[in-house]
Amino acid sequence: MKVLELYENQRISTAKEFKGSFRREQWENIICYYISIMDKDVGVFSSVPLTQHPARMTQMAQEMREKLGLEMSDSTQPQAWRALASQYGIRAQAATWDGFYNILLPHASHDCKIEYGSSNEIDDIRDTDITSQLYTTTETVEDILRWAGGNADDQLTYEDPTDTNNYMIVAKAMLDGARATASRSGPGPNDQDGNPTETWDQWYKSTAQGDSDRQPIKEILLNMIANMQHPATKQQLAVVFLNWLRVADSLIAKNRQG
Repeated sequence: MKVLELYENQRISTAKEFKGSFRREQWENIICYYISIMDKDVGVFSSVPLTQHPARMTQMAQEMREKLGLEMSDSTQPQAWRALASQYGIRAQAATWDGFYNILLPHASHDCKIEYGSSNEIDDIRDTDITSQLYTTTETVEDILRWAGGNADDQLTYEDPTDTNNYMIVAKAMLDGARATASRSGPGPNDQDGNPTETWDQWYKSTAQGDSDRQPIKEILLNMIANMQHPATKQQLAVVFLNWLRVADSLIAKNRQG
């Protein structure tokens, strides 16, 4: 039985199941489709197609495999996937694996005609892609738990199920740990025109919903915590926070390249 047939009448509830809902070649077709309609700056559909930049297309395809496709972490949360996917022109109203599957399904049979760049060209891009080098998330769940302190199995409970204050107290400690790392604590690097950019912390605090060049990074964290199953342990919150941190780092790097 084909993979697609298996998932047409079955609920997809985890990142692992979502990854397995398409075969490798179907994932490649999906990635190819979105790359084929991107411009070279990604996310803005204009008159300069990304298809004129083979090396950048190859780099973009690998980013999408790692963040959204077969190579993404099994612990990826749907809210994190949706936030990351928006950078690549994939729009989803609801943060559900079933919904994502239905959005991607029409493109699983896309006839890919992209000619990707050579490995040497990719290496040249990596050497000059300073923002991505600065804002690649290297932390693990263990690092997040160390920032929070206490035991991984500690229960985070509260009397009012609508009150996530206990979660936010622990998340604040995790956030302070992230802010203190060498790559995030310093001033922002200069942009391509030599102008200084805002710090990581300034980007995090931005909640400008109406600004098309910014994602509401802080709001993404609040929403991910609000959507957790309750009660939860500190370990489970650390997984959610790490998902968010990857999103935040990626969004900040993308907007700095803007």
